[in-house]
Amino acid sequence: IYPRLHNFYIWLVWQICYLLPVDQHKIVFSNFNGGGFGDNARYIAEECIRRKIPYKLYWVCSNPALPFPKELNLVPPNTAAFVYHMATAGCWVDTTRKLYYFKKKKNQTYIHTWHAGPGLKKIERDAGSGLTDKYVRYAQRDSKAIDLLLSNCRFWTQCFRSCFWYDGPIMEKGLPKNDLYFQPLRITPLDLLLMETAKIYFHTIAVTFAFLSILYRAHFFFAMV
Repeated sequence: IYPRLHNFYIWLVWQICYLLPVDQHKIVFSNFNGGGFGDNARYIAEECIRRKIPYKLYWVCSNPALPFPKELNLVPPNTAAFVYHMATAGCWVDTTRKLYYFKKKKNQTYIHTWHAGPGLKKIERDAGSGLTDKYVRYAQRDSKAIDLLLSNCRFWTQCFRSCFWYDGPIMEKGLPKNDLYFQPLRITPLDLLLMETAKIYFHTIAVTFAFLSILYRAHFFFAMV
């Protein structure tokens, strides 16, 4: 009974908060609907913080003990506070499906940054009978609400078109969590010290191995004489 009552309560709060005005300078980030500071949403949030944009930043998190930047305001999922911030934020940034009731307004922007990348695993519609009817309904409703989907290559864009129940705009500019690998290499004095130490260590191992190899061969040679 309690889950049903709670679901009705959340639905009722959505109906009320839907009437509130939208703050276009508020962004709500969500990683797996309440997960920690990670995946694509993390790197978008970090860039917002780095640029010091004049926006209020919120992160949906079920565990407030997890480490987060001080610039992020944490919001527990599936609560009245969560509904309030979702209903009044100008932008949503998610890494996975919204597997819950929500009510998006026309002046809100939903950016979806699917957590996975190109691979051999079948996802969404391509998974066929591996998906429940309930999940398919949520997925189709979620895709209908998306305003922008991020992709890192043409192949992945084609995958989205074929299996994501989505025909809206796709930005084929890479995935935020992968940008890390294309940044200029920053080497600090500590990095140089560690590299030199490692170099000496491996050189020592190589010399020791060569010396032991010589001794072994010499022992084998004299044993044969």
